[in-house]
Amino acid sequence: MAALQFQRLRQVVQQARATARTEAKQCGRATYEWVGMPFVRSRGTLLCTISAQGQCEPNVAAECPEWHGTRREIEQLVAKVEASYPDVTEIIVSGGYDISETLDFDDYEPRVAEWDVLVWRRGDGYAVPVAEVS
Repeated sequence: MAALQFQRLRQVVQQARATARTEAKQCGRATYEWVGMPFVRSRGTLLCTISAQGQCEPNVAAECPEWHGTRREIEQLVAKVEASYPDVTEIIVSGGYDISETLDFDDYEPRVAEWDVLVWRRGDGYAVPVAEVS
């Protein structure tokens, strides 16, 4: 099995976040030109588990399992999944951006740009990090 390419993972996450942020800003200007949606808010960086059915335990994306950017968090989650969660097929790092007309975000457009990076796949081990931005 391949080793975790941690520095490459961090670089790809930074690139994915920057691309998604740019897309969110462009969407805010293009789609909402009449009022403008100049403010962009990050939804954080999450470390999530995925099964064939979608989100799953132990790190359900809907529960916002924040990733603090450490190798240890990933290695501990992989060990936990391999030992106790046979339905988990993938571990990803993900995030996204919302846009708003004002800084208070009372009225905002959610999930304007999202990104994720595959970290681990059952049977294959650690993945070569590649971002997907949508």
